[in-house]
Amino acid sequence: MPRCRFGFIHVLNNDYNHWFLYAIGGTSNPTIISQGNRYSAPSTFGDKEVTCRGLLKPAHGKGGVFYVVIDPIDNAADPKPGTLHHPIIQTGLLWIPFKGSMTIKLEQELIVTSDKTIDARGANVEICNGAGITVQFLMNIIIHGLQIHHIIPTKGGKIKDGGNHRVLWGASD
Repeated sequence: MPRCRFGFIHVLNNDYNHWFLYAIGGTSNPTIISQGNRYSAPSTFGDKEVTCRGLLKPAHGKGGVFYVVIDPIDNAADPKPGTLHHPIIQTGLLWIPFKGSMTIKLEQELIVTSDKTIDARGANVEICNGAGITVQFLMNIIIHGLQIHHIIPTKGGKIKDGGNHRVLWGASD
């Protein structure tokens, strides 16, 4: 599920079901706006939901380049063009729609960079049965229309988190 550290995100019109510890998480003074999301809370004891409301400053991917996701295959260590991981690590404004419906199993956490709009409107896009989405130390993020469910802890490893920068990332939660 989306998690924000030291950042600002706007999570819009997503379907969260079968989540374990949290639907949307935040640590270290995040600003999280949750709007129009649907939460199907699990029946297990101790699960929580936290939602914040606020105003969103215009920026995000609007006015940027369109990058269409056409391939559901995930490789965080070496993202290929056409996959979701590839545009997420690029710098600058990007609007990221999907060519069609797809199911994406993230092998490692998807580390989002600033000024991105992930737009699944018009397609049935699921992120499930793998790692989740992490937003930290950045601004101007919109996630719209994704179905995010059955997110599981994943092992750490080398991931690409922007340009030619590779980092050893710890296990997800």
